[in-house]
Amino acid sequence: MSRVMFTIGPFTIHIYGLFLAIAFASGIILAYRRCAAKGFSVDRALDLFIVILGSSVVGARLLFVLVSPQVFLNDPLRIIRIDQGGLVFFGGLIGAIAGSILYLRYHGLPILSTADLLIPSVSLGQAIGRLGCHFNGCCYGIDWHGPFACHVADSVNSAMVYQRFPVQILSSVANLAIFGILLYMDRKQSWNGKILTGYMILYSASRFSLEFLRGDDRGLFVGPFSVSQIISLCIMVAGILLMISKRKQNDERSEVIAQAGS
Repeated sequence: MSRVMFTIGPFTIHIYGLFLAIAFASGIILAYRRCAAKGFSVDRALDLFIVILGSSVVGARLLFVLVSPQVFLNDPLRIIRIDQGGLVFFGGLIGAIAGSILYLRYHGLPILSTADLLIPSVSLGQAIGRLGCHFNGCCYGIDWHGPFACHVADSVNSAMVYQRFPVQILSSVANLAIFGILLYMDRKQSWNGKILTGYMILYSASRFSLEFLRGDDRGLFVGPFSVSQIISLCIMVAGILLMISKRKQNDERSEVIAQAGS
């Protein structure tokens, strides 16, 4: 399968770059509509989207370079060719979080409630982005000769084709399911940070599990676990602790209100 969608003069449109653009556009449109519906400043939202877009791409690329430096030894300029793949989601998430916190603190805006507005867009974008990984032939699965096996060409010799487990498709489906769960949780929103913690726990559990089905080179490992799995565990624990803390605060607040009303 060709990784190039089409060429217009000197410009080449890669499949991965196209799906990445669709993922960002879909996420921004959804977030814009959610912000407008919840009364969040549309102007602030647009500024924040720009910050998130830039910081997430930089973070995603930097983490990929850190865990897979050998890819760029012979051609350092490839670092800027993000349209060809090579983005680590957790790097993008860390970059987006850092950029968002700086922006929100600077403008005195609430962090958790804003995160609740934006997080569903992340899951939707991931679901679309993983389809781009599938068509690009990156982030592929382990050797697999069972049902639904997909064919992935060797990165060096395209004539060599391997059968792989369609982990990108499964990841896309998992993210779409998480997206649906988050929207359902939003209908029963009871405390700030609920959607954020739900995402932290659900996505981390999904990513940790699916990493065992990955067959591509993911750089550094700590024992049997990849860097992404270690980060997943940390985020899952942080999500659980945040959930416990916020629920406790919410229960205490409800108790105070009940006592005041009696």
